[in-house]
Amino acid sequence: MNKTVFLILVFLGLMLVTNRLQAGDKVGFRAGYQVSGMYAPNGQIGSTLPNFYFGFMKGTKIVTEIFTFQTGLEYMQGGWKTDDANFRRIHYLSIPLALRVKLGPFFAQAGINGNFRLAENYQLLGVNCLNDESKVPFFDMPVQAGVGVKIAVLTIEARYHYGLVNMGNDSHNAYLQLGLGISI
Repeated sequence: MNKTVFLILVFLGLMLVTNRLQAGDKVGFRAGYQVSGMYAPNGQIGSTLPNFYFGFMKGTKIVTEIFTFQTGLEYMQGGWKTDDANFRRIHYLSIPLALRVKLGPFFAQAGINGNFRLAENYQLLGVNCLNDESKVPFFDMPVQAGVGVKIAVLTIEARYHYGLVNMGNDSHNAYLQLGLGISI
């Protein structure tokens, strides 16, 4: 079994264990600004790709309110852009899994995401270069770390993600998200 299939199976198993809502769970929506890039051993490919992300979130307390397990469902875009004729844009459905530690209104979190490719655009010199050989893998698994503050129902956060799956030519996705969340 190759590494990607194994990672997908582990991720789906974690989702099955954590999929139900319990009394006291906090749910809400989050959205924000995202800047992404692709990085190879010799440096960044092109320039960063600015965009947005949005989705649903759920927090389940673990023993006390200090520790919560965070998950959700998000839409986001990864890739790079040099100009309008040279870019790679990858549309993902992301399922974040993270442990959050809360100290007063502030928190820090770390975890892993499962990113499933929905679509992709790849252009060089204005020509569509997307074919079966140039497509990125269907699945990426970035690790994430972030900090934020929660005041009443509003959350302000910053999260950095780095992909563990080779996107081709030993390159990896990375992105920074700055966003707002509303708990209901």
